[in-house]
Amino acid sequence: VLDGGAFNFSVSSLSNGLNSIRLISTDEINKNIFMGEEFVPVLVDTEKPVIDIVDIFFRSNADNTKKAFLENGDIDTNSNSIVLNISVDATTLNYTFNNKTEVVPINGGMIELALNLKSGKNNLDLVVVDEAGNVAHKAHQINYDNEKPSIEDDSLSPASVFKEKNVHFFLQNIKGKTNKANVNMVIFTIPEGVRDSNDNSVSCNDYSNLFFRQSEDRDENTYDPIESIPDGQLSLLSLISHKEELTSDSNGNFEALVSLQEKNIDVDDATGTKISAVKTKNTICMVLVDRFGNEKIEDFKVTFDAGNTAVSYTHLTLPTKRIV
Repeated sequence: VLDGGAFNFSVSSLSNGLNSIRLISTDEINKNIFMGEEFVPVLVDTEKPVIDIVDIFFRSNADNTKKAFLENGDIDTNSNSIVLNISVDATTLNYTFNNKTEVVPINGGMIELALNLKSGKNNLDLVVVDEAGNVAHKAHQINYDNEKPSIEDDSLSPASVFKEKNVHFFLQNIKGKTNKANVNMVIFTIPEGVRDSNDNSVSCNDYSNLFFRQSEDRDENTYDPIESIPDGQLSLLSLISHKEELTSDSNGNFEALVSLQEKNIDVDDATGTKISAVKTKNTICMVLVDRFGNEKIEDFKVTFDAGNTAVSYTHLTLPTKRIV
């Protein structure tokens, strides 16, 4: 019944989306007399708005060294300044970045959010409200990584290799931890006295740009270094002892098998028996490259005491056995 030309009523069981409500008017005295009808559209929206980071870019990146990775809502970058391209089906964005809150209007469903990062972890909370009053929230952690990869202090084992620095078996299982996740590694050993084709001593650093050359510098089928690489570098391949390529896990842990090398034993023709103990210093080289292309080479010294002996049998007198 109209109350001064106005009325109100409640409707239940509306479906999410567009609904149509039919209003019928009748004569005030005779309810059976139809006066007219009206259809009123009612949009029911109970769904939360969507927030998506669709792109990450930089104001300047001429040398293409700045990189960013978005995984499971979190961002890893090697730049202290990034711009987020965010898609939102809402009208207002409230964001809190490192405990500072801002409100930004949204036009056309897209917004660019420029952020200056501190080293390490940065926290970003996004809250949006649509026209129906529905609220959506997303939290992101942005990690600004400006450190080179490295081996964590005291993480390497066994102690015989990395503390006592003296082993008696040429194969050694080693374990350790990198300072960040998913670090690409190449591990190999160099025995003392190794020299290249130019008679220069060889160190771990001589291998860095041999292992991590761009794809155009490698054979497309075998991925071996191609002929454009100088012969001096190619010759280093023959000096590698059990080169192992691996990647540390999501916690930085890794495990590898290294092979230590020993000296060749020379036996002269000196009078009497000559016995020589074999002790050879080895350098364990670890080449580390993170996902941003940052590289670091770490080396560790260890002595391989094989305990082998070389005997010249020329002058040995064997005991005779008397047969009775």
